[in-house]
Amino acid sequence: MYINCTTEKGDNLYYQNRAFCMGFVSAVADVMWSKHTLHGFRSCRPKSGVTLGQAVDVFIIYLRDNPSIRHFIAESLVAESLSLAFPCAK
Repeated sequence: MYINCTTEKGDNLYYQNRAFCMGFVSAVADVMWSKHTLHGFRSCRPKSGVTLGQAVDVFIIYLRDNPSIRHFIAESLVAESLSLAFPCAK
């Protein structure tokens, strides 16, 4: 997943990989931000809003900073990154 999300512009697969990454993150965010948990993680969209680009950036930074876990299930990685960046109020 990290490779899909970090393909450099100009690479032949850039648009394909970027679309896959954005679609995947969007799907997980939609589930989580509709009051569901995913793999035990919860995330809440801030009232100020979050763009898809911001959610993708959060995921990329999370994977960049945690290379030892990149082999885990992608949906759980997206879920964890969003739950850390956008926690729900208690």
